[in-house]
Amino acid sequence: MQATAIFKRGDVVKTAAGYGIVVGTEQGSEDILVQVSLVDKPKWTKFQQDWVESVDDVSDLPAELLEALKQVDIDNNPAGSVKRGNGGGGKHPKPPRNPNIGIDGCMGYFKEWSSGYRQDDRKGFLNQDYIRSERKYRTCCAELFKQDLGKGEYERLLAEERYDEIISKALAIYKDRKSLTENIKCRMNYVDSAHGQLQRYREAIRKSSAEKWSWLLYDLLYGNDLPAAFDAFATFHDTQDFRSAAGRWTFTTVYLQLMGMPKYICVKPAYFKVTADSLGYESITGARLPTTSRPSWAEYQQYMAFAAWLKEKLHGWTEPEWALPRDTGDMLDIQAFCYIVFQECGK
Repeated sequence: MQATAIFKRGDVVKTAAGYGIVVGTEQGSEDILVQVSLVDKPKWTKFQQDWVESVDDVSDLPAELLEALKQVDIDNNPAGSVKRGNGGGGKHPKPPRNPNIGIDGCMGYFKEWSSGYRQDDRKGFLNQDYIRSERKYRTCCAELFKQDLGKGEYERLLAEERYDEIISKALAIYKDRKSLTENIKCRMNYVDSAHGQLQRYREAIRKSSAEKWSWLLYDLLYGNDLPAAFDAFATFHDTQDFRSAAGRWTFTTVYLQLMGMPKYICVKPAYFKVTADSLGYESITGARLPTTSRPSWAEYQQYMAFAAWLKEKLHGWTEPEWALPRDTGDMLDIQAFCYIVFQECGK
């Protein structure tokens, strides 16, 4: 069965290599390939459709980025190489392995990325454009998730054996929804909701055991033994065909982040590894991030240790106006910083 193209020529999209405009689509061997003309790139690049994110509301983009998108050529540039995602059997489209540039170099990437935003009297992590684009959608999703599956409501659904409803509410974090307090559209963009991966996950849960998954998630969120609950939830995912480490790690950790903001992180292995390599984390600390695709509580603690180490580095940054504030900075900022470094390394 052939995949269906969900992008059309002229769509504004976001990829791991930056923003761009869709030139066209074609059928690949396993997935639709999307030709994208990227900002500041001389050639079109083909991405597997699963790894292209639609930008539905361009009004949220910085004015400088909108101006750059107007200059994008979608008519005359030849296509470059194909960037494949794990969901299609290839490699995640990530920047090349970066040399050790340290915290100074990574903060340079952060400043470069931030320069595209409208400036107010605050910089870096306090800039309102940064907060809107990197924090608000996550906190709004957490607000909606707690409304849907707060402890009392979750226990009621379990008692009534309404497992399909629990699954639907849990996976609603990947749908566009309006938040209650901010009145902005939000969804957790860690997993593609429109291109197959989420549907495969839903079907796998129901086929294996909707009841079991519902209880495992409850224990993760509300149980008394978090390490054991984490490992049990992760073990359930071992039985699913995610075809990538990213899927297992993301599905295992996203709900812990939602319920435990701002203490916990949702792990996207590629983002953390590129950032750790760029910082020289292993050479400085002697620690290294996990290499296995199968999550466990012990390995999650390695990611959390890296995040805590980076958090202190950003707290102590030599330019106070760019440093991560100690009173408000948290793991959401660490996650955003890793994503920004990952993006900027490809330029």
